[in-house]
Amino acid sequence: MNKKILSSTATILFILGLILAFFTGLSSIGLILITISIGITCIQLADSLSNKVLKILVYLITLILIITVIVFILTIY
Repeated sequence: MNKKILSSTATILFILGLILAFFTGLSSIGLILITISIGITCIQLADSLSNKVLKILVYLITLILIITVIVFILTIY
């Protein structure tokens, strides 16, 4: 997929997630959208890196972030 399209999508999801998380009652959906947008950004960053260790580190950070948000949302309910 085109990097510019992914960047725009990540930005839109992040802004929409912020609005949902802080200004409406849909905070869990907002957190999910924020997590997805950060994940897209981290994956783009990992693809642009040439060092294998840094790529793995960025992918692991993305995975840890997603798991943390899922556990947080599950413990709310």
